[in-house]
Amino acid sequence: MKFFTLITLLVSLIFAQNPRVYSAIADEVYNDVDSVEHLSTLQKYKTDIDNINKYVNEVREAKEVAYKIEAKESGVNPSEYLKTIRKLSKKNSYYKREVESTFNESVKNEDSKLFSEMINSKLLNTDRNKSIIVKYYLAHQDEVEAVGVIKEYLAEDEALRRQRDAWREAAKRKEAAKIKRIRDNDKAKQEALNEQLTNEVIQKKKDIRTEQKKELSIK
Repeated sequence: MKFFTLITLLVSLIFAQNPRVYSAIADEVYNDVDSVEHLSTLQKYKTDIDNINKYVNEVREAKEVAYKIEAKESGVNPSEYLKTIRKLSKKNSYYKREVESTFNESVKNEDSKLFSEMINSKLLNTDRNKSIIVKYYLAHQDEVEAVGVIKEYLAEDEALRRQRDAWREAAKRKEAAKIKRIRDNDKAKQEALNEQLTNEVIQKKKDIRTEQKKELSIK
């Protein structure tokens, strides 16, 4: 039983490593396939599930072929494998462009849920887009949870943490000032109303006295 478990573990470890055949092209495809597969769980890509699953299966089949080539098994053609991996590489690049486009769309439309999904998809070049990501996060901290990429940036960037804390303090001050403004306006309105009522009462008393004097003079 232990021997069987050991063999299974060794096979799993070997298969987890990328084959060396045409690795310059293939590594990126194999490294990204799980992230591409994850796209099928997102609402944005629900209509593309079949194509994504088809692509994922093709990548895994190509990987098996590559292992057979390394093992020098008969019946496999390295040239055909190269054509396949080039085709898959183009498709992988397409998914990366699609994620980049969706990321830009999420920023433009201020769609924080989609924004979070894209920056943590592992298909977006987050280092290249760091300034956009940080700027968006600081402006939408109440909507974007500090996990994944954001959490990493916060951990490595003390200045960003200070900026985030300063933003929160500024937001608190702004909210406090807003509440004070509302209360001051309400107080001013109430005082104006009280003054108006007081003036109306005074005027009413004057009118009554004037009317009484007229009546007395007539008598």
